[in-house]
Amino acid sequence: MLALRENSIFARRPEDAQRELKQRTAITRRAAKRQTLSKLQSRNAVAEMKELPGPGESLHIVCRGNFPLWSIVPGVLALAKPAIIEQLSIATLGFSKSNVADLLALFDQGQISAVSIVASVYFERQNPAEYKQMADGLKVRGQRIAALRSHAKIIAMALSDGRRFTVESSANLRSCRNLEQIAMHEGDDLYQFHSGWIAEVIEAASAKPQKARAPKPKSDRHAYSQKRASLGVWAATISADDRAEIIRWKSSGKATPADKYAHAVVETIHEWSPVLPPGACITAPPQGASFPGHYFAADLARAVARLLQVPYVELIERTDEKRYHHPRESMRQAPYRITGQPGSVVIVVDDLITSGTTMRLSLEALRAASAAAFGFSFAGC
Repeated sequence: MLALRENSIFARRPEDAQRELKQRTAITRRAAKRQTLSKLQSRNAVAEMKELPGPGESLHIVCRGNFPLWSIVPGVLALAKPAIIEQLSIATLGFSKSNVADLLALFDQGQISAVSIVASVYFERQNPAEYKQMADGLKVRGQRIAALRSHAKIIAMALSDGRRFTVESSANLRSCRNLEQIAMHEGDDLYQFHSGWIAEVIEAASAKPQKARAPKPKSDRHAYSQKRASLGVWAATISADDRAEIIRWKSSGKATPADKYAHAVVETIHEWSPVLPPGACITAPPQGASFPGHYFAADLARAVARLLQVPYVELIERTDEKRYHHPRESMRQAPYRITGQPGSVVIVVDDLITSGTTMRLSLEALRAASAAAFGFSFAGC
């Protein structure tokens, strides 16, 4: 039973090739049988698969991300022998160099006859070497790849013996250390659905004239993981000139716009996570020795919140008094406390990290209140 309906997620936008889908964009199907497996303790869930789903069946797995999703493909080939994969259609955020080498080797061995891949344009820009390795390898073999604004994770396989397998997963081809879910389905309807839209968006992308991307202007600032005080906090810069500039800004006593520094912090946050989770908010550490004067860190945090289009919320307060600016005075601070109810994800923004104590106490207070807290600063050290 196959039912198709329109899906508003794919509202047409001409500037995005993947929004040019002409086919229906949702499918409803019933599995004849579902099997569920918990492989949280398994070192490699795919290696422990004993058989493939039968006609109309679905296999649902939850596992730790200690293996690459790509291993599904050689796993299917091993269990389906002597069948080969006549068409392999993949949608993924990204892939590793070993994924590329394995895929091209299977193609050259005749185990895979045709390949179509949709990857994320963000991955193409952030991992140009890996993307070029895959694109060049597929192009010379007459196969297809496109980089689009895509976050889909699909593997669709048409076997030479007539079987059709589709994998829908939270995982990308390369391995990671997160919990992941995998659903493998047998059936031509779901295979045709996913392989169809993958082929369609690749075709739409290849039909569009490719605009040469202007090189991004080089920046003096590079995101820096601030490890001092065991923070793991990200700072937009560790330049001595930038530190001196923001200290002058703080010392001026003038409530000048913080946008100049906020843009650098926002860029760093986007490097960490291009898309913020729902319910995320921005806060600043509690005001210290500058009280009761102007609080520049709060100005910066509010500007960051405005640029990210998320709420700014005052959540943290002191339990003692910080009398003056000095690393030793900072390290004497008492633990902070939370006022109100923090959201599930809180980003703490500060203007300057020196000893790291203020940021550490802020993150500890938020995490003690069951919030996922992450710290960002304009200048680190």
